[in-house]
Amino acid sequence: MNIYIDGACKGNPGPAGAAAYIENDRVIYSYVGEATNNIAEFQALNLALSFIQQYNIEENCEIFTDSQLVIGLFTLGWKAKGNRELVNKIQNLLNIVQENSNITITKVKGHSGNIGNDKADLFANLAITEQKSGVIYFNEKVVTIDDIIKKAEEVEVERCWLRFRELVNLIKEFKGK
Repeated sequence: MNIYIDGACKGNPGPAGAAAYIENDRVIYSYVGEATNNIAEFQALNLALSFIQQYNIEENCEIFTDSQLVIGLFTLGWKAKGNRELVNKIQNLLNIVQENSNITITKVKGHSGNIGNDKADLFANLAITEQKSGVIYFNEKVVTIDDIIKKAEEVEVERCWLRFRELVNLIKEFKGK
């Protein structure tokens, strides 16, 4: 199972969102509130691990992130300088989940055309824009890609959200393939 995670923040600190895109299944996104980008990235990992735990996934899971800090703290043994309580909570959850699943956390380059990472980024930003959390199921057709595009286009975005518009276009291109 492949899971792509991303956190986003408008200002640092500022309004923040997190998302976990479970490839070809669903996306889970969460409005974090006022936070730093690091906290948003941690919350994205928390979403992925909570999903694995909730559904008792017992298969190999590869979690992809564009956050070097997430890689360092959760795979390379770095020590947290800040947000220790949150990092410890996520580390404990990772340890619990790894009892039943083989979890690998892999670094990907952000904003480089990686569809999974771009989808996670899109929904982390959507969580900020809408200031809410949710789940969108792709297999059960609760929401179609047209619904996602329409909703994204309805959102009033500021000029600094150019990346958000680029991601909407990426979804349109992906839909056309």
